Amino acid sequence: MSFAAVVGLVAVYETAAPTMNRTRQRGGLFCSRVGLFIAATMLTTLIASSATAPFAIYHFNRIAIYGLLANLTAVPIMAMWIMPFGILGFLLMPFGLEGLALVPMGWGIGAVLSIAEWVAGLPGAVALVPPMPT
Repeated sequence: MSFAAVVGLVAVYETAAPTMNRTRQRGGLFCSRVGLFIAATMLTTLIASSATAPFAIYHFNRIAIYGLLANLTAVPIMAMWIMPFGILGFLLMPFGLEGLALVPMGWGIGAVLSIAEWVAGLPGAVALVPPMPT
């Protein structure tokens, strides 16, 4: 499934790169770093979900309906909280001080898990589909 997602992401972003660069150079609220981050997160989620959906349907007979909502809330925590503390933990490891970074990193992971549980608990979060014929 990850191979399908990567192929889809590379194909779309390679094709869309010139348009995205022109949009970023134009400026404005949508073209700010925050706007582009949100737009890229949405686009990435849609591409990866579309590329992996046939495999998820075939193997698991279900599809996640609110994946975009989950990613829009969890990806910023991952990018701005969990990953920086992970890098800091790695840098502090030779000194035996990694706990100073890994504890707050764990709080971020807990937040992402809470988001996942919340989204999965929403009504209609998962659609069950009949098995595909072989």
